Amino acid sequence: MDDYYKILGVSRDASDDDIKKAFRKLAHQHHPDKKGGDEKKFKEINEAYQVLSNKEKRAQYDRFGKNYSQQGQGFGGQGFGGFEGFDFSQFSGGQGFGGFEGMEDILGSFFGGGSSRTRKKRKGNDIGTNISISLQEAFHGITKDISFRTWVKCSHCEGKGYDAKEGVDTCKTCKGSGSITEQRNSFLGPVAFSRECSTCHGTGSIPKKPCTHCKGTGRVEETKKVSVEIPAGIQNGNTLKMTGQGEAGERGIPNGDLLIRISVVHPHGVTVEGEHIIIKKEVPFSAILRRKPIEWEHVSGKKITIEIPHNFILGEAIVIPGEGMPRMKTGAFGGKKHGDLIVQIEVKTPKKMSARAKELADELAKELEKD
Repeated sequence: MDDYYKILGVSRDASDDDIKKAFRKLAHQHHPDKKGGDEKKFKEINEAYQVLSNKEKRAQYDRFGKNYSQQGQGFGGQGFGGFEGFDFSQFSGGQGFGGFEGMEDILGSFFGGGSSRTRKKRKGNDIGTNISISLQEAFHGITKDISFRTWVKCSHCEGKGYDAKEGVDTCKTCKGSGSITEQRNSFLGPVAFSRECSTCHGTGSIPKKPCTHCKGTGRVEETKKVSVEIPAGIQNGNTLKMTGQGEAGERGIPNGDLLIRISVVHPHGVTVEGEHIIIKKEVPFSAILRRKPIEWEHVSGKKITIEIPHNFILGEAIVIPGEGMPRMKTGAFGGKKHGDLIVQIEVKTPKKMSARAKELADELAKELEKD
């Protein structure tokens, strides 16, 4: 028996995620129904994955190596040929076969079509947009009204795509099931699988009178207006998701989502790191010596006053606890609701000094040296 790790091209300490990614890539590459596919190689890849993707089977394989099938533990004393016990539900989102529900959908991905069950999962396209707000608005939270062009549900037929009063007829193509069952040959032999009926688009019915306003699609293109609740403490680059506020789907399919990226505009000299607000304050050298209080308007709108502490070392920051940005999520044990305000003092020295100023500076220096 060949080394399963070598077959998948992974190391013996590979994670479950690494093994799954390697399998998806190789299975898609060597599938016998694809051009250049190799049925023998595909079965080897499948066999290796069935073992290494199962913790118990992998442990037995790592322990007994080539004698794994003789141990009777974990493997049931049997080999792993074919697709017996193979779980195609492993493929969910990602590359290769991602998003299909079962064997018929896997084969459908190669033969064309796909199960009509996927209609239930479909939705309109997601829409992305940007909103710029000030740091003060981010501090307090704000409601913003935005508008954009997109597909919205037709108000004339309420998104159905037809006149409800006239009703519908059963689709003759699929006989009301919404899907068509077809049989095709594969490397496993004849396989029956379902695909969405192209006549009724998976609904199982045909409208007697399509809506003239939306031409039977159930949606029209209009300018949509949405009110966005932006929470206090939002950070620059955060994205808000409004479920169901994106593009309308056709013929009653659910709407997509609206994804809103927030850009926070900071005033000059102010930055934000996480929940901490960092500001730079330029202070005259004389104010440092006299320990004159420094006062300014905080982003919250209130006034902040600080005094230069004794033994203050230039270059150090002054931290004011609890005066930073609000935390969007407070810890389960009642942690601080705000970050801190960090004040970086920048000393402004005079461009030039008069003779009298120099004389006084000399006297001050001598006096300070006495201390």
